[in-house]
Amino acid sequence: ALEAVVFATDWKAQAEQGGFYQAKALGLYEKAGLDVTLRGGGPGVNIPQLLGAGAIDFGMGSNSFIPLNMVRAGVPAKAVMAAFQKDPQVLITHPRDDISTLA
Repeated sequence: ALEAVVFATDWKAQAEQGGFYQAKALGLYEKAGLDVTLRGGGPGVNIPQLLGAGAIDFGMGSNSFIPLNMVRAGVPAKAVMAAFQKDPQVLITHPRDDISTLA
């Protein structure tokens, strides 16, 4: 029997999550003994809350502070994978001539 698991992404289906959906379409999860349900995220979806409540088994997070904050709050969590070699997040500000460094 396949082990049922629920995986929630942190946003609606998009290219950066394509591998998870492609693996489902190709039957790769089933070959590994898993019956995976993929749930798309969005602006009202709180991955840490869903994980903490046991509503999902795995959740995608947009930054490395999510599991750290969960553990600090007493919610058992563990980061198991990095989806990117480098963090795609950036620091953005308004253009100003008096800003030339972060220091």
